Amino acid sequence: MGYQQNVLHEEIRLAANKAQERLRVIAIWWGDSGNILNLTVLNYGRYDTKIVDVYINDERVTSYLSGRGERITTLKLGRISFAPPMPITPETLYNIVIISERGVSHVYRAES
Repeated sequence: MGYQQNVLHEEIRLAANKAQERLRVIAIWWGDSGNILNLTVLNYGRYDTKIVDVYINDERVTSYLSGRGERITTLKLGRISFAPPMPITPETLYNIVIISERGVSHVYRAES
């Protein structure tokens, strides 16, 4: 097999792995008067994965308390806790995007 074919096969394999990744945020709760956000995530896909980044309303989270980069095995729950990148306002809707180690993004909406 030539180099280009090897590269193509690897790209196809990675795309297939991304397509079989399934994460769902099953619980979101604000702690410490909105200064901490906690997510419980179910991995119901074919492969283990890690959450490597989180964005809230397009702002990247930079202060993680736990869970970032920790493996979430198939059919198991993972938890991630972090400080939101902006002040949280009561009764406001937020878009939360979690990014897996494969670069797959999962979008959720939560009200504080």
